Amino acid sequence: MKAADRFKLLGTYRTPRVRLGRVMSCEARDCDVIVTGYTDARIPWPVGRRKGATAFGPIVFGDMARAVRTASNQAVCHWFGVTPWTASKWRRRLGIKWTNPGTRRLRSDYFAEPWAERARQKAVAKNGDPERRRKLSEAFKGKPRPAHVIEAMRKGRTGKPHSEEARARMRAAHARRRSQPTGG
Repeated sequence: MKAADRFKLLGTYRTPRVRLGRVMSCEARDCDVIVTGYTDARIPWPVGRRKGATAFGPIVFGDMARAVRTASNQAVCHWFGVTPWTASKWRRRLGIKWTNPGTRRLRSDYFAEPWAERARQKAVAKNGDPERRRKLSEAFKGKPRPAHVIEAMRKGRTGKPHSEEARARMRAAHARRRSQPTGG
């Protein structure tokens, strides 16, 4: 992947024309801010501060809010001149839980890299290692499964037919139970 592809924004973004001193609503701060200037970023953006405060930062609205919702953290940081911590904080405040289209695209592009293919091959080889499997088996032997795992397994099986092999084992177990004398 070329370096420029890491910073690709999904869509086009323009610097909004906003007058200094105007009061605007910031989606990330969830309050009104006073426009005090513009950033020096690749895409200059209005900077503002809360009423009565001295700290200032970019005002998240319009195209920037759309970029935070759709682009990867790396792209937002690169084009709008903020730190990864700030971009992550904005994403949380705008309701993005884990990922968005830009992050998915970036991960997909990374997944096609030669180093990622080598890492996958190494992981597959390690996964089938008999010694590793033996250690895992011993670690879990005799320990009950957590309730949430049992529930997930039950939900995963609900509504699905049993294999013919499983049905044969169930028939055999049922036949054994019926042939045993009852204690009555």
